[in-house]
Amino acid sequence: MNDRLTVLYDNDCGICLQTARLLTRLDRGRLLILTPLQSAHMADRPSIDELLSSVHAVDASGRWWVGADAVVQIAQRVSALRLLTTLASLPFASIALDVAYRTIARNRQVLSRMLGIKACERSPSRSR
Repeated sequence: MNDRLTVLYDNDCGICLQTARLLTRLDRGRLLILTPLQSAHMADRPSIDELLSSVHAVDASGRWWVGADAVVQIAQRVSALRLLTTLASLPFASIALDVAYRTIARNRQVLSRMLGIKACERSPSRSR
């Protein structure tokens, strides 16, 4: 896969910001365009509340992915994460990945504080 993917992340969330920094280091092929959702100016982007609820990614053709599906798209483009795409193709794996993603997203404020990084300013109830 060689098409670029724009990944919108919450720049006010410690977990999101640290993940974006890690992805920048891992993305040797430079296929990810990591963009803070707060400064993303796209005509067809979801609402700010939707963007704050989960990671969103969009490819060059305008196709959007959200949450765990976006994570799989990211992993397809970052060689160090390709194993995740293989695991995601196993039966019931997509369900487990979605549950894991939602759990992390819902608890990102607590996780940020536990890791000693900037906690999200948004209420965890807004996370999916």
